[in-house]
Amino acid sequence: MKQQMLYTQMYLDQFNGSIISEWSSSSVQARSWVGCLLSAGYLSAANGKEWTCPDLRPRRALDEISEAPDYGYGQNYGAYRVVEGVNQQDGTIRIWIASSCYIMNFKKMRSPSSFIFIADGKTSNNLCHAKLTPQWGPATWAASPWRAHNSNAVNTAFGDGRAAALNRNELEQTLYNGIVYAVD
Repeated sequence: MKQQMLYTQMYLDQFNGSIISEWSSSSVQARSWVGCLLSAGYLSAANGKEWTCPDLRPRRALDEISEAPDYGYGQNYGAYRVVEGVNQQDGTIRIWIASSCYIMNFKKMRSPSSFIFIADGKTSNNLCHAKLTPQWGPATWAASPWRAHNSNAVNTAFGDGRAAALNRNELEQTLYNGIVYAVD
């Protein structure tokens, strides 16, 4: 996680503090945080173990364009956060720029030390998915239900580059109050 945040911060320095958080286009490599780092040369699809859940199935090299951008540690693509006990989707940092395309602007982040950017986990079918959905979703939708390995130690990385293992209570205080996830 810490290494991925170092790469992310290098990317942000190169691209004026912004990274794509969601782009519904399967033909564009930079359609997720992983895709952005792949397209800029910070990651390699051949080294997926570095940026995916250790339990990713199947464990194989991923195609650079059609698969790799959709895998990786789950990104808080919706800019969810808890402020004074209230769930919010931070529209000041998650910005719509084009049809089905959102960027996340770290320069507009009020408190990067309390903003969870990525978290370790996987989907219910043991695939890894680059979207972290904390509050809802049927089991058939891409990243739902998001699954953590251990409710007492979910590895996360914050907007300031810090990495930490958080328990469910800490996730509810920072990411989403009432977070829904399963535990293996």
